[in-house]
Amino acid sequence: MQAYRTIVDGKKLSDIIDLPKAMRTAKVELIILPAPTEESKLDFEESPSVELPSDALLGCLHAYANPALAALENTAWARHAEERFGHP
Repeated sequence: MQAYRTIVDGKKLSDIIDLPKAMRTAKVELIILPAPTEESKLDFEESPSVELPSDALLGCLHAYANPALAALENTAWARHAEERFGHP
């Protein structure tokens, strides 16, 4: 799929597209992609998908768990912020 990308003045697009006020006075990036066709929609719908059972990964990290550290999880973020930035 091809795409066209360019930077344009928001004023030029405001006559064509209803832009938010902040974008009307700024430079904006314009990306143009081809519209999906019926054929491309069918290709997407017919593509095979892989479904994993909901419990496929259940317990896979259990071997790495450290029960002694589980109690510290509730305050981990606050402690990290205090260590890094010097205040809670």
